[in-house]
Parts: sequence; structure tokens; C-alpha cells
Amino acid sequence: MNLFINRITIFLLSSLVAGYAVSKEECYYNPDAVNYEYFLKHTNFTNAQWDSKKKEAKIILDKENEEIIVSYSACYQFGLTATYKMKRSAEKLNSVFLIKKLTWLGNKVLNKPDYEMLETALNNKRFINDLDQIETKERVFIGIEGSDYQSFLVYVVNDKDDFYVEISWYM
Repeated sequence: MNLFINRITIFLLSSLVAGYAVSKEECYYNPDAVNYEYFLKHTNFTNAQWDSKKKEAKIILDKENEEIIVSYSACYQFGLTATYKMKRSAEKLNSVFLIKKLTWLGNKVLNKPDYEMLETALNNKRFINDLDQIETKERVFIGIEGSDYQSFLVYVVNDKDDFYVEISWYM
């Protein structure tokens, strides 16, 4: 639960800071360092639609309107959020499918030590909520322990029409 509270705190602080214009000189991390080349170097994707203003890559997959959005934040904090969006369906609302998608996404966007931490958490079923109950819950959180990040979370979002698996870390 502490990871969830940390995630909310970071989000609120980031939102507060985002409301103010910040010059690059005031940033702890260089926002210009995050670009398409950085994305290609730090993920296992070979092409994407890059939005330099949002610092975000969009990868359209060939199946059923599925897409992946990888975004970075760089100023007071440095972070990554990778979201795999897919159409909601009954066969996707089970832990075996979700673990497979989270593992695949983690392999695409995380470095080896982070991926191994994710894999260990998934294999050991370290879920804050029961992953098999995603059909009745809006979100399921999986806390990743043992990292050097302020927050390293994975979660599954059960939306009205869409379904998301997301990996996020901040330092």
C-alpha cells in the first residue's frame, strides 16, 4: 500500500509542478536529453511516432487497435511510463493473460535488472489486489520491491471499453 501512496504523492507533486512554467535551468534532469534517439536506445522498439513536445512515443500494433505509449518525464524527477492499451474482452480479464502482457511490455521497455525485478514480482504474485479479480476491480497494483527508484509500480486498469497494463518508475 505504501507504493500506492508514493505513486499518488509523486503524481500530485508532478501535477503541481506541471502547473508552473519551469525553465530548463531550474530542472534537476535535462529535459532535452529525452528524445527519439534516447527512446530507441533504451527500449526494444525499432520505430514509433515520436512527439517531442510530450516526450512520448506511440507504437501502433497490428492487432485490434492495440497501441503502446511510452512517455518520459525529465525535470525535477526522471521517469518512464509505458502503457499497453487494448480493447476490453472477457478472455483478457485473467491473470495468465495479464502476466504475459506485462512481461512482454517489461521486456520491451525496462533494462535487464528492472525486468528481472518485474519478473520476480509477477512470478511470486506480489499483487496489492488479486489479479484474477480485475473483472470487478478498476485497478490492480503490483508493487516492485528492491529497486533504487522512488516508485516502481505496475498496474492493470479495467476501463469501460479499454484495458491497460502499465509499467511506471520515477527517480
